[in-house]
Amino acid sequence: MPKPNPLSRVRISTISLWLCLPLALSACDTPAEGRDPGDCSDQLDNDDDGATDCDDASCAGSPDCSNQDDDDSAGNDDGSTRCDLVQVSAGGDHSCGVDSAGQLHCWGGNAHGQSTPPEGTFAQVSSGTLYNCAIEPNGQALVWGFQEDGHSTAPDVAFDEVSAGVEHVCGLDNDGAAHCWGDNGEGQSVPPEGTFTQVSSGWFHTCGIDDSEVVQCWGYDTRGQSTPPSGTFRQVTAGKYHSCAISTAGQVQCWGSNDEGQLAAPSGTFTRISAGLDHTCGINDAGELQCWGGNTDGQASAPAGSYTQVSAGSLHSCAIDALGCVRCWGSDDAGQSSPE
Repeated sequence: MPKPNPLSRVRISTISLWLCLPLALSACDTPAEGRDPGDCSDQLDNDDDGATDCDDASCAGSPDCSNQDDDDSAGNDDGSTRCDLVQVSAGGDHSCGVDSAGQLHCWGGNAHGQSTPPEGTFAQVSSGTLYNCAIEPNGQALVWGFQEDGHSTAPDVAFDEVSAGVEHVCGLDNDGAAHCWGDNGEGQSVPPEGTFTQVSSGWFHTCGIDDSEVVQCWGYDTRGQSTPPSGTFRQVTAGKYHSCAISTAGQVQCWGSNDEGQLAAPSGTFTRISAGLDHTCGINDAGELQCWGGNTDGQASAPAGSYTQVSAGSLHSCAIDALGCVRCWGSDDAGQSSPE
């Protein structure tokens, strides 16, 4: 969805004032929100009543607020403009995804080229703070965007998965061995020996699940983010100063910093989980999104519905719903929450 142009609001207000001048002794009514197609999804307060889009009572029952499409935009008018992605990844001020044909799509900040993906087909993408890493059909890792600290030079191995952190990347090769490259100031790019089933790169640390289903973490540990609990797990995710994992029984456990409530994981069983800067989002066994932790920009205020995949970024989050449409929420100052 294109970001609203504040100048259009000025032009509308100016025109309305001009039309009212000849009627100075009479009232000039402002058109109700939802009068025109797209009014309830343009992020503007069109009738100046203090409420925008679906929060305005005038939009009740409109197509924009009922998962229908009333204009020419792609997908449903529910905050998504893409319904063709099979995977999404939220980064720093941008997001990327892979569509059903294997092509990459990115949106948001592009100061370092992070939202200008390469052509071709890809199997997976992972967004870091200002760059991305994707896997080509032959398993090679390709990096674009911010090009310092060595994370742009991937090792010449075939990868099954990759995970991009702040300025380092880790991935698993076809045999399950972990490879990391880029910034190593805290040891986050020196993985332990052995084989792993999954890996996650955080800000300055990395965690993985080894072939015995035990979590191992390496790198920065001043807040305990690299000191995982005992037990067996099936997925792990690394944030800035915290980490979380889903146990083999489906419960979420988190460790590390709790200054924003990052460790206050909800009860119940989960199928997916993703940690951002200081918040975490997961999908429970009913397909519902649940987020906790920092919520300064609404990044932990997950939308209702049924979802199949979720990714937490710095101050925003994105997910793919049961219909295959992308929904993002939280900070949108660079367009990172407005899928294109």
